[in-house]
Amino acid sequence: MGIVFDPSPERDPDGSKLRSVLDAHFSLERAQHHRSLLVHWVAALALPVWLAALRPGWLAPATGRTLLAAWALSAVAAVAAILREWRLRVRRDVETADIAAGLPRNR
Repeated sequence: MGIVFDPSPERDPDGSKLRSVLDAHFSLERAQHHRSLLVHWVAALALPVWLAALRPGWLAPATGRTLLAAWALSAVAAVAAILREWRLRVRRDVETADIAAGLPRNR
């Protein structure tokens, strides 16, 4: 999926709006990648946490607490990444709408 538009020289003579759109788009792509990594990390940590809960003596208590703390911290980081991605998606949409105001919208 890509962004396709033809900015008019009257609306964006120096190309600054186009640079803003591209900057917002690339920032969103990086945020999507970070979110994906964190969500996968949370899922990977969930398996040993689940096994430790299923078999209480499987791990030493300190190791189990550390594992659970790592999972919780990763889950919080994933939520923060999701919120950051949402904020950057809104920014990208605003920037795109500003430069492509004259183009028909596909809804």
